[in-house]
Amino acid sequence: MARWSAQKRAEARARILEAARAEFEAEGFEGAKMRRIAAEAGLAVGTLFNYFPDKRALLYGALYEDLEGVKSGCVASMPGAEEGLEALLVHTAGYFFDYYAQRPALSRTLLKESLWAGGQDAEVFRAQVRQLGHALVGRMEAMQGLGLLDAQASPHVVGMAFFSHYYFVLMLLSEEGFDPARGRQLVGMMARQLVLGVGVKRDSV
Repeated sequence: MARWSAQKRAEARARILEAARAEFEAEGFEGAKMRRIAAEAGLAVGTLFNYFPDKRALLYGALYEDLEGVKSGCVASMPGAEEGLEALLVHTAGYFFDYYAQRPALSRTLLKESLWAGGQDAEVFRAQVRQLGHALVGRMEAMQGLGLLDAQASPHVVGMAFFSHYYFVLMLLSEEGFDPARGRQLVGMMARQLVLGVGVKRDSV
């Protein structure tokens, strides 16, 4: 493999990851076999292990590469600050829900494995979440500048509330079949409640 060009190595890695996604989707993590993945990718098993030392590394490689692409697309297409908080949060959650709906079985594995990953794998996932969070906070700060979000609100806290809602809805969707429309509806309801607040407003004395 050392004699392969960088392009050929990249192409082989892409074939491995696509074969792995299909295998994990069909068989789940426990049932997936490295030998079948290698065969589907058109490679020897030994070559596969040169790219990924074990099945878990391959799972994370496939999932996190997918999530990186979804995250980048989501941030690039975020609605402008003038469209408001609900539009921002529904867009963000819905963008990921659409991905999960494409591969529901793989997405259940993603939900389970990414939340409890450790070591370097966990840091990759957390870095992706942080980058998405920074983009959300930036939009919310712009909303405050436009007077569309209470100046006293903390964009960071609103962001944490959103992620709490997002993962709650994601767990519901994993049981219901990953219906993106249902996910958007639920996140929209929660976003509206965030905007409205729950405290009783009292006139100052």
